[in-house]
Amino acid sequence: MSLCKSHLHALFYFFSFSACATTKYIDMNLYGVLIAPPVCTIPGNSIIYVDLGDKILNSRINGLNYLTDFSIPLSCTGSPAGVNMSINGTEASFGNKVLKASKDGLGVRFIRNGASQPINSWFAVDYRQSVALQVAPVREAGSVISGGYFNATATVTLQLP
Repeated sequence: MSLCKSHLHALFYFFSFSACATTKYIDMNLYGVLIAPPVCTIPGNSIIYVDLGDKILNSRINGLNYLTDFSIPLSCTGSPAGVNMSINGTEASFGNKVLKASKDGLGVRFIRNGASQPINSWFAVDYRQSVALQVAPVREAGSVISGGYFNATATVTLQLP
């Protein structure tokens, strides 16, 4: 019995000690600074018009003749780690990643740094300067395109990482 009593005393002291222990709380303050992510826009947020001219001969349309220069201005806040651009639109039925025009058999080819720039594809741009591009009409092989006005519409999309 005395063994049992000593166990009970030990058990009692253990619980007494536990019951008397106090819990301490320490506040913790966390802080940081959020910075606004970089934002890139095309100033004016308006339509970019590119005039290919009014003296285009069907027989001379080849994707190189009637080359027209234009640029897309950029305005970026912060210093983005990289900016990508895509010119999106409906591809001409004859392929070659050219933009479909309003006349059957006619498309518009985009050129960047002397090479074809396929539509609906991302390419890296320098956010500190305007993006220089060229366009030229291109026609489906063997097609004869009727005279008159034509147009093509694309959407420029910017992507930041």
